Formats: sequence, structure tokens, C-alpha cells
Amino acid sequence: MIVTKGKLFAEGVASFELITVKLYESGMLFYTKNSGEMISFKHAELTISAKLGSIPREILLPNHALLVMEPEPSLDAWLSAGKKDISTWEKSPKMVIGSMIAVPFSLYFIFAIAIPQMAVVFAPYVPDVFVDMSSEHTMLALDEVILSPSEIDSEKTTQLEQQWYSLISTMNLEHEKYNVQFRDAKVMGPNAFALPNGTIVFTDQLLELVDYDEEILTAIFMHEIGHVENHHSMRLISQTLATSIAITYIFGDVSGFLDFFASVSNTIATNQFTQKLEWEADNFALEQLQATGKDPVSFARGMKKFAEFASSEDNSAFSDDLEKLLSSHPLSQARIKNALDFAGVSEEVFADIEAEIELKKKSQRLPDNYE
Repeated sequence: MIVTKGKLFAEGVASFELITVKLYESGMLFYTKNSGEMISFKHAELTISAKLGSIPREILLPNHALLVMEPEPSLDAWLSAGKKDISTWEKSPKMVIGSMIAVPFSLYFIFAIAIPQMAVVFAPYVPDVFVDMSSEHTMLALDEVILSPSEIDSEKTTQLEQQWYSLISTMNLEHEKYNVQFRDAKVMGPNAFALPNGTIVFTDQLLELVDYDEEILTAIFMHEIGHVENHHSMRLISQTLATSIAITYIFGDVSGFLDFFASVSNTIATNQFTQKLEWEADNFALEQLQATGKDPVSFARGMKKFAEFASSEDNSAFSDDLEKLLSSHPLSQARIKNALDFAGVSEEVFADIEAEIELKKKSQRLPDNYE
């Protein structure tokens, strides 16, 4: 028989009684309350907490009272009831080294493989009502904060819309409705983005950056369709939510440092996932351009415009490696190379194509009496 002291917490009460507990080899637990009431339970009726270092052992009793006792070898042996005590793993060098190897791999599997795959599976099943609602609210918020009505000649935008709607009708797309819109975005700058419900927005600054080049704009349009067709917005929302929950569950709220680490980790995980989505949309655009008789090189030309704009506007001191880690989009040069490889065009030929196009544009701008 083992005799030890314990703290007895009644259900829903913060105070406790200090009691004497008797543990018998037959598997019976016996104690007497301060009121004189004698109570006993079988080992099989107890819910016993796992042993963890020197943390007190907790036993949930069938009457919903909680019994807390300081750990000691004899008590631990009785509570384990002959089962293997896994707490010994804490003292095993092999288990410590094994966990040091297994934990990073497990975290990588969770954040890099499991969560993104779950997002891919569940994103297509998000009800349309939620997709429409999130898209409408996002557009309203953007119009309220950073977007304003387009200042581009409506004849030019109408011509682009008609071309794109006609192009969509020839494509085999899962999403049935697409809505092209144009906005002035002096804060956002040259950009295009797609909302989950098929709304695709082009900024005036983007049209001006590419000099209203219809081939480049069509390539970018195909890229944005790729985001919608692959449910990228819903996948990103699902992945971001799951990543936040996982990081919070694993690390908890242990200190300000871990809070900061968790937020940075979430950003990096999300950006890496976003880069994957951008590559998917890029490849979708290249395949559709080829399938519809368009030139995939136009996508590379568009990326070159972005790269030139970024190099003139961005004075960041980040190295390429750090930029890859923190940027939500793949590097422009890598995207240009991907497009050229897909089209089977070398960089030298691409340079010649660019020069020829620029020469043609320049000649079109010259007055009739130019000599």
C-alpha cells in the first residue's frame, strides 16, 4: 500500500482540500474527505494525466473531482499500472537526438506539404455565396481606400474588354462569369489582380506601363484567369488560416519573442505558398496563350516591363535570396526565363524581338513629314 498526500479540487471550485490518499496493490484508490466521507475508486475508473518531468500528477475522478499529487517513483509506478512509462524517453540520448531530427521534418511536412495540399482539396468546395460575398466586400474596400475610377479613354478599355470576352468564349474554363474592370491606382501602381468571383481589375498605371500593348495585356489577363480557375484566392485564405492556427497551437503564447517569430514564420510560409500560386498562374497563361494562337513571348515582354519598373523604383538592399524568401511573387527574371523556355526562344532572339517591336512602335509615332 502507498500512502501519500494530495489536493482535492471539487468540480467547479478553485479551493482544495488537503487529503491523505491510500493506493492499494489491488488497484483501489481510497481517501477520506475532511467531512469524514470515505470514497474509493478502481484504477480503471480514473483518468490519469501523462507523466511529464516533475509536474504534479493529475487524476480526474469519476465524481468529476480533480486529485493532484506530487510525483514520486512509487506513485508513478502505481498510476502506470505496469504499462511502459514513456517519460523515460526524456532521459534517453537516442530519443533526444531523434526528436531533434524528427521535429524539423515534421514541421516542414505540416507547413510545406500537408497544409497546402489540404487547401487544394477544400478550396473548390467553398460555397459560391461566400466567394461572391468576399469578392464584393474586397472590391468595395479597395474602391473606398486605394482605387478610383479609371481615367483611361473608355474607347480603349471597351476594345480590350470586347477582345477578352470574345477570347474567353473560345476557352474551356471552369468559371463561367468573368468581369473585367479598370481602375486608377496611384498608390498601388502598375498592377492587375483577380478576385475569387472572376472579377479581374487592371490599373491605369499598368496600361500606361506597357504602352497599351494588347498582346502583353492579354498575357496578363490569361495569368489572372489562371488564379480564378485554380481557386488561388480560396486556397491562400485556407492556407493562411491553417498556418496561423498551426503556429499558435505548436508554439502557444509563451513570450513576445515567440509571438514575433510566429508572425514572421506565418508571413514566410504564406509568401512561399503565394509564389507557388504565381507559378501555376504563369504556366496556365502560357498554355492558354499557345492554345488560343497567341504568342507566349508576350508574357515575357510583360514581365520585362515589370522588372524594368521595379529596378527603377525599388532601392531595396535585399539580396536575391532574401527577396525570394520575403516576396510574394517569384522574381521577374525567373518568370521571363520560364516564359522564354516555354516558347522555345533564346534570350538573344528575345532581345531581337523586343528591338523590332520598339522600332515598329517608334515608326508609328513619327509624324508623316518626318525625314
